[in-house]
Amino acid sequence: MKYFGFILIVICGIFYTIGDVAMKKWITHPTIGMYLTGGLLYVIGMNFLAFSYRYKNIAIATALCVIVNIILLTIVSWAYFKEPLTVKQLIGVAFSIAAIFLLE
Repeated sequence: MKYFGFILIVICGIFYTIGDVAMKKWITHPTIGMYLTGGLLYVIGMNFLAFSYRYKNIAIATALCVIVNIILLTIVSWAYFKEPLTVKQLIGVAFSIAAIFLLE
């Protein structure tokens, strides 16, 4: 149970990331279904975040969720969307990973 709050936060970050990808696809192929899918994924992610507040400080839980989302989006943008990453951006992601260890 020690890491249950963090597991909820990671799940939240995953849903946010998939929601972000759905919204990016909605921008390029605007359909109401894609928009609603992205919104639904955000709402599901928000529920996981809300439940994580039982186990984590609200500020820490929210920051961790955003950091997980940023790390996953960085991977998805590079691997799936073929968007290049600068050294500066990679250093920022490395600091984000370090922040997870410091906050957790």
